[in-house]
Amino acid sequence: MNVLADAPRRDDEPLTEILRRILSPNDNCVDVGCNVGQVLEKIVSLAPRGRHFAFEALPSLASDAARRFPTVTVSAARPFVYFEHGRGGSEYYGTTPELIHRFLCTDCGLQIWRPPDWILGQAPLDVTAFRQAYERGDGWNYLAAP
Repeated sequence: MNVLADAPRRDDEPLTEILRRILSPNDNCVDVGCNVGQVLEKIVSLAPRGRHFAFEALPSLASDAARRFPTVTVSAARPFVYFEHGRGGSEYYGTTPELIHRFLCTDCGLQIWRPPDWILGQAPLDVTAFRQAYERGDGWNYLAAP
């Protein structure tokens, strides 16, 4: 289930008005993080003769967008994500090492390293090692990469 796809977002209405005001039929656009294409659909409609590019980190959503918008160049870009995950913030936001690992590794197709381990060419952290690093408080910063 994709929450963004299932319910209109509050910022959609102002965004639509902004796009109406700034786009003309020949304008070119870039949609970074196109998700299921809510914004991309508006872009293609308002600038039908433009050349458009869309980037989406989740391969399945990128494939769907490419099928749905054949005139748009869609890239399944897998980003490098430098992020924090540790006690305090994780409890506040309700995240766990397993949830973060599943999202970044399973859903996004990335792997997780402690930054020094990535630099040294060491193996990525599996979910158990990521949980252990979290429990030990080995650091807050991590790198998720292809």
